[in-house]
Amino acid sequence: MVLVKPYPVAFTGVLHYHALRHWSFYAGPSYEFEKIDYLFLVKLGTEYSSEIIEKFEIVLNLACENKQEVYDAWTFGIAFYKLLWKKK
Repeated sequence: MVLVKPYPVAFTGVLHYHALRHWSFYAGPSYEFEKIDYLFLVKLGTEYSSEIIEKFEIVLNLACENKQEVYDAWTFGIAFYKLLWKKK
């Protein structure tokens, strides 16, 4: 079976839990929209953050998306954050 989706867009709402100082987990439902059809999916992921310099962080994340038993996707990402404030 070949599934062709030229420009899908997914919107996800997740709950984010900071288990440790630099380590967090997230999970939530999502919908992937495309011209022809849409899929419901569940996203589970984890992130590890590390401070580069004061108020700047690099974040590595890994996530799995389960898409209605059609297919699963694994994603890996790198993000750079600028902290606007810190908890005291």
